[in-house]
Amino acid sequence: MSINWLPYCKRTSISLYPRVVSVTKITSIFFLITLFFFFSTHDSSKLYAVHTQACTFCKPHPNLYCPWFTSPLIIPFRYVVEYPLTLLEPYLYITTEYAKYDNHWTTRSNPNFVSTSISLIYDYGFYPRFDYQIMGQFSWNQTQGVSDWVINDTLLYLDYQFLMEDYCKWYPSIKLGFIGVLPTGKYQRLNPKKLETDLGGLGNWAPGLLAVFSKRFILGSHFFYPMFSASYNLGVPVNVKGANAYGGGHGTKGRIHPGNELTLIFSYEFTFNQNWVLACDHIYIHRNRSRFSGRVGKTNGVPNTVGEPSSEQFSLAPAIEYNWSANGGVITGVWFTVAGRNSEAFASYVTAAYVQF
Repeated sequence: MSINWLPYCKRTSISLYPRVVSVTKITSIFFLITLFFFFSTHDSSKLYAVHTQACTFCKPHPNLYCPWFTSPLIIPFRYVVEYPLTLLEPYLYITTEYAKYDNHWTTRSNPNFVSTSISLIYDYGFYPRFDYQIMGQFSWNQTQGVSDWVINDTLLYLDYQFLMEDYCKWYPSIKLGFIGVLPTGKYQRLNPKKLETDLGGLGNWAPGLLAVFSKRFILGSHFFYPMFSASYNLGVPVNVKGANAYGGGHGTKGRIHPGNELTLIFSYEFTFNQNWVLACDHIYIHRNRSRFSGRVGKTNGVPNTVGEPSSEQFSLAPAIEYNWSANGGVITGVWFTVAGRNSEAFASYVTAAYVQF
């Protein structure tokens, strides 16, 4: 999956605290199942990379199936799409921001802000070892009896397969990429009466670099596929007027300098059999503080606040996959925060399907 960003409404959510508790229970069950399968099949003599069994990936030994994977929900794809193939992947997010973490890592309740988002990833292998990816999205936001449809920002990727793992060798696959955001979503001159439901983007081109590492292993009769990605995006100065994605209000006019952002993701997949796979993402995001220069203005006689302090966010995204072939499958799971500082607390239901042709 090639997503490593929260849907582009400023807030996000699942509306009631009991739902968050149920998500935690689901996650506990998920990890207990994973541990059961791990220890029931684990033998230190059987933990080895695929290449130690045989050089042919799909047949490491006669009784082992060729595994099929969708890829976890959040981490970018581990490989480029093979030339000249195309991959399509629609996503559905139902997300609720229910609180915000303060500077001391403590949650402060907010009115629930619910966002239902639909996105589509188009990924094309246009040359051997290269692909490009476009992700468009729109959302329906609602809070406190107010709602609005918005178009969100568009994500752009250009990827290069620097290294492809050889199952006879020890080294991992490495994919490198350039990242950018096409600011197609509304980010300024917001209507105060709509309570930010009309917010669709950040106005920031956010150019950046991406690296994804992965390696496949065998655990008994199951496959285990750990992955790690790191990305760094630069904050490009954005001109803002009025209420906007960074604060503001009546009379605000100037330039915001968004903070740079670091995203680290550790993920894995674990096969039950050829069709069914458990997956999980562990996500960390750090964002530097943003700076504003210009006129902050006043709303109802009170000076507006523009800009945000530095922030951290830790989240998890456990999921289950069903793959009907090597070129198609579905994945569904939950994505929720576990800790944060000056960032949103949210819980989200996510489902996606993919087909490659």
